[in-house]
Amino acid sequence: MKASKMLNYTNKIYVSNTSNIIYRSISSSVSAFQKVSITKRDPSTINENSPQEELLSSAVQIGKVPSVTEWSTLKSSILSQGRHVTNVDFDAKAIGFCVSHRNYEAGKTFVKFIELQNERLNLAAVGKFMRLYYVCNEGNNNVDKEEEEGILAMYKTLKKEYPVLAYITAENIIHALSITREWKECLLLLDNIKLTATPSAATFSAVIKAAFVNKDFDLGWKLMDEMISNERLPLPFVYNSWLQEILTQKKDILENINQLFSYLANNDIHPAREVTDNLLTVLKPLSYIGSYTSMSNKGICHSCKQPLDKIKLDKDEFDKLKTVFMKNVIVGKNLFNKSTPEELDKFKQFVEKMGNVDMVIDGLNVAYSAGTKQNSTVYAKMVANVVNHFRQQNKKILVLGRIHMYKWPKQYMKYIESNADLFLAQNLSQDDPYLLYATMASGLGTCFLSRDFMRGHAYLMMETNLRKLFRRWQQLHQHSLTFVENNGKVHIKSPFPILPTLQTHKYGWHIPYTNNHTANPPASLDPPKNWLSPEEEKPLTEEEENAENERRELSQKEDAKSKPQDEKKNNERRELSQKEDAKSKPQDEKKNNVKQQNDDKHEQIYKEETYQKPKCNMRIEELAKPNKNQEAKKKHTEKINERKRQKMLDILADILKKLRNLSNMVLKRLCEIRSVNVPHRESTSIRATLIKTEKNLLVFSCQHMW
Repeated sequence: MKASKMLNYTNKIYVSNTSNIIYRSISSSVSAFQKVSITKRDPSTINENSPQEELLSSAVQIGKVPSVTEWSTLKSSILSQGRHVTNVDFDAKAIGFCVSHRNYEAGKTFVKFIELQNERLNLAAVGKFMRLYYVCNEGNNNVDKEEEEGILAMYKTLKKEYPVLAYITAENIIHALSITREWKECLLLLDNIKLTATPSAATFSAVIKAAFVNKDFDLGWKLMDEMISNERLPLPFVYNSWLQEILTQKKDILENINQLFSYLANNDIHPAREVTDNLLTVLKPLSYIGSYTSMSNKGICHSCKQPLDKIKLDKDEFDKLKTVFMKNVIVGKNLFNKSTPEELDKFKQFVEKMGNVDMVIDGLNVAYSAGTKQNSTVYAKMVANVVNHFRQQNKKILVLGRIHMYKWPKQYMKYIESNADLFLAQNLSQDDPYLLYATMASGLGTCFLSRDFMRGHAYLMMETNLRKLFRRWQQLHQHSLTFVENNGKVHIKSPFPILPTLQTHKYGWHIPYTNNHTANPPASLDPPKNWLSPEEEKPLTEEEENAENERRELSQKEDAKSKPQDEKKNNERRELSQKEDAKSKPQDEKKNNVKQQNDDKHEQIYKEETYQKPKCNMRIEELAKPNKNQEAKKKHTEKINERKRQKMLDILADILKKLRNLSNMVLKRLCEIRSVNVPHRESTSIRATLIKTEKNLLVFSCQHMW
């Protein structure tokens, strides 16, 4: 759209009385609320498009650009089909589907259609149109200046009329502004969003990329740190834009790469495969070679044979974690929502009196690993087997559970109580905080057994560094039950104490990565499976260099000695080949001549046989007369076939008779067994079915016999 048209359009739409704008916004909200209240959709189809929406989506697919007239017809048709798309939300949905299909031209024709209708786009539709501008120009370094002016004009009008925007609309506008010269306006909108919500990862990433592209690296890294503090992960294009920018500088490349690596390591981020591919491209000119690899069960890199670093947690870090955990998780409000201060005090006294233990077991977590629909005997036996497993290792054990476990079979509960300390909380209490409290209270050497990932408790650590510290402690101390065999043998997965983040070694790095970017990586205590191992080409020592030079000189001498001998052998081989060719040449010519003569002879015979006229001395009338011998033979054949046919019919009739007798016997026997008589109507029906079957069988047999 030309800049002048875009400016006229924005003025026509947005320049109006402020009270009228507020009134129309409220009216739209009320109408939408009424629609939500009246229209009830099946929960299973909430994410599915209605037929109206499917029609609208298909109209703006890639390559399709509806004209103004087609937009008018389409809108009338869709609004007349139902209530899933209304006049209130049609504009936003239309441009929203243009965004989904990245069809900027269709969006522009829709805006022109609204202009010709003397109507105005609602605020949601304007926001989505700006998002459309972003998705269709993302990665384009040469944005059309006229379109850029139109977007900036729309933003200035919105900024004038709406001092504060809804966070969704603000995020859409941020995306559009991030690829314009006024990209720093995004910072003001980010602050507005923070008043009511947390900006999304996509919004943060768009602003960070704009900062990197415009050489404001300090701002970009500041926002990167802010993303982590808000539990957001940068999208892959952020890292790729940073790598692209440091390549253009052509200096301090390795230093800038190390800055990126420090960020990944400090925040336990596993970049996507597309990022590591670009990283290898950047490192290659710096004499670094990289390979995608994996780690052995002992934590050894299969590529460079270097060991990975192990998780370390000293006493000071543990004491700090323990103090914050007791304050935020145990004493915090979250525990008392499902427990009482009296029960907590009772548990603390129990732990102090018990002393240190080696293993704390989540009893119900172990029991329910067999399934939630098993009986109490199965649950009790599971816990008893696990207690026996650790008891055989001479470990002091604490089992945590709930009061209803007293109803389990007494023989198993008695075994548990006699071989472990047992604390049962109220049935409504939350047992995970008790489990973590008992483990930490027993000291740095105590472990716990549970299959829960404790994500909620890690979140309550507040500070990012403390969450990271909690994860390290968890990875060092949490065991999980794999399965229990029928004979009672227990299989436990022990902690794998390998640091699951980017690491450095003597010649390079070990970088864990994922095949695809995920906004919320699945919680797991398992070490990463995919690693990238870029390493510097190792320089040769003086001894290795001397040995290499000697090897090279020796190889050259051997080549010099063998070269005349090789030439002599080649000449002899060439002369021998020429002599053999000279001997075989006359014989080959003679064979070719004989073959050519035979071919000519066969060709002449074929022509004579093909073009020779057939000889026939009989007249046409004589050829037409029937042969008496043939007629007699034909009658004889028909008589034999008739006898065979009659014999087959007799056999078939006998089979049908036996089948009828058998069916009567079955029916009679069935009546005798059940001691009831079959009703006349049912009996008639069965007989009719049998007769019909017999007829079908007869017809089928006759057809095949003929």
